[in-house]
Amino acid sequence: YRPAREGKFPVIVVRTPYGVQRDGVHGALFKFAQNGYAVVNQDVRGRFESDGKWTPFMDEGKDGHDTIEWAAKQPWSNGKTGTWGSSHPGAVQWLAAGERPYGLTVMAPTAASASLYYTAYVGGALRLALIGGAGPAITKPPEGRTAPADLEPFYRQGALAELDKAIGWEMPWMKGVVTHPFLDGFWTRQHASERVKGLDLPVQHIVGFYDFLCKETVASFQRMRKYSATAAARANQQLILGPWDHGTVGKSVVAGFDFGAGAKLDVVAENLRWFDRFLKPGGAGDFPRVRYFVLGRNEWRTAPD
Repeated sequence: YRPAREGKFPVIVVRTPYGVQRDGVHGALFKFAQNGYAVVNQDVRGRFESDGKWTPFMDEGKDGHDTIEWAAKQPWSNGKTGTWGSSHPGAVQWLAAGERPYGLTVMAPTAASASLYYTAYVGGALRLALIGGAGPAITKPPEGRTAPADLEPFYRQGALAELDKAIGWEMPWMKGVVTHPFLDGFWTRQHASERVKGLDLPVQHIVGFYDFLCKETVASFQRMRKYSATAAARANQQLILGPWDHGTVGKSVVAGFDFGAGAKLDVVAENLRWFDRFLKPGGAGDFPRVRYFVLGRNEWRTAPD
């Protein structure tokens, strides 16, 4: 996507396993282009229109690095690149940032973790429902087979290393996750929490209190506030905490409970303001470092940290 005029533009890179034709994304990317950005929307390795084999998160660091550097060097690019996306397209931003690609200038990951390990294991305990649900979704069943509607009986069998076979077919990704409970070499390419320390990079972190990735999103904000390479980068972090779960970011109704119209947030507009601040001349300005929604009072407040 490019503005309808000639020139060199800052570039927004989006990398997704969900398909570049996914409903709900085009509108945001058109909006970016209409506001002066070139946008690269890419299927990750092995998904939809991209060749190769998809192993979730394993190749995202180096592939993201190469894509960002490619985008920064195109004739329609001014050399500055931002990254955008939520959930998996947010996680791949962190993995690419850990590889320190040329041209990466700003990030806007929503509801995203810098580490698959810390997503899968919380305080050392396996997040079994998440992994058990993702396993059959990532490794499709053989023809004629379907995943059981209720996985609880399989969890209770206790043999995690054989969980995939108990469900009905081999799932290499899930087996890898459940058989590596410690932060060992298996996780190196899927864990950027340490590699992003020392980056000189403004990041906008958006997540909901009820999101299963809330803890990791807040941890990334705190990590960048403490360990960024420069005082400017440490200052240029923003955290927005709303009353949402993973599927309702920016909305007012969560699990049937209505927090009122004030709970709504135009996330794309917030992202666009963030990109403008760091990718366009004269875009700097004051912003609340933390914006949080107070549950019960149902109102937004700000804080310096």
